[in-house]
Amino acid sequence: MMKNTAALIPAFILSLFSSAAFATTGGDNPVVFKKDYPISAEISASEKIGAVVLDTGFSRAFPAEVDSVLVQGEMPEDGLELQLLVEDKFLFFSNPEKFAPARVKRFPDGRFWARFSLPEPTRSPVRLKAVNRGVKAAHTLVIYEAEAMTAAAGGADKSGGGDGPDVTGTVSPREQSIYLPRELPFRLVRRAEWNAVPPKEDYEGHTPARITFHHTAGRKPASVQAAYAEVLFIQDYHMNGKKWNDIGYHFLVDPFGTIFEGRPVGVVGAHVLYKNPNNIGISVLGNYHPPVSHQPEFASMNSLIAVGAYIARTYSIPRAEFFGHRDIGASSCPGDLLYAYKETLRDAIFLAPLAKAVPPEPAEPVSSTLEQLQNWGHNTNFDGR
Repeated sequence: MMKNTAALIPAFILSLFSSAAFATTGGDNPVVFKKDYPISAEISASEKIGAVVLDTGFSRAFPAEVDSVLVQGEMPEDGLELQLLVEDKFLFFSNPEKFAPARVKRFPDGRFWARFSLPEPTRSPVRLKAVNRGVKAAHTLVIYEAEAMTAAAGGADKSGGGDGPDVTGTVSPREQSIYLPRELPFRLVRRAEWNAVPPKEDYEGHTPARITFHHTAGRKPASVQAAYAEVLFIQDYHMNGKKWNDIGYHFLVDPFGTIFEGRPVGVVGAHVLYKNPNNIGISVLGNYHPPVSHQPEFASMNSLIAVGAYIARTYSIPRAEFFGHRDIGASSCPGDLLYAYKETLRDAIFLAPLAKAVPPEPAEPVSSTLEQLQNWGHNTNFDGR
């Protein structure tokens, strides 16, 4: 059974949230504010101590009771404090009498997550504020996502049988049959290469029968080195923020075509609520939905095709079992701009068996290479080697 490993990291943290019918996040339970994610604010070093530099206003009420709120984004400085209000109840994360200590973690590159455990379950609207507690330099505060969470009995966000955000089972992470073989037709950055930590517990085994593609709805790395850091952040956010057993996706792809190994393909992931068993999750780093509107890169989509074609062929997955997250979950993921290429990606993945992936090239805007991508499945030499 997964444990609630709440190691408190002292922090003074930021921010706010937003959204509409489907929030622009990678999660299934977004806190819906009046603005769209991500929410950002320019913070000045001349701000008065105690000044509120961000205020989301109250969110929509929740359709079911929640007992925690999870936030992730970018905070280049730690001189901000995040405050949470529930209706007319003020909850301040450093006041243990009114608010259970928040778990907060900030990474050297400014990425952070923070979790607020509410004193009691509620459906009431929530409001977030960021307060200046000593900002030293001007910077931009960004909130990529705020999610409402409900802990199952025992305090862990999970349930058995694949019917929740994450599951555990009896398959040891040392079992080699759950991993892809060493010889592959594409370059895969293995877990050990990006310094993944092991799962908290054994996995739940499955047989891949479906592919779902996503975006991370967060930072789009500016370099391959930054992509390594982002993948490490995502694993920590999933494991310690969301309290999952491991990183949720099976594969992550950066803008330069680098393919990272997430969960082993032979085990259940955590990427589509209630639809995880037998479902392989492939996520592209970045946010491909308005108002951010990152442009998909040919290199990243080429790598998504390479992984998808290999998985489809290896596990005899039919063409009809290829989805964007929004097709099977209440989410805007993988973003309008990436989702627009769904049929192009499907054609390239399923029209021919994969032989060898085209090596990643320097990132190019997809808008300038659409015809090349559309003809990818027809023009690649699939020689079966």
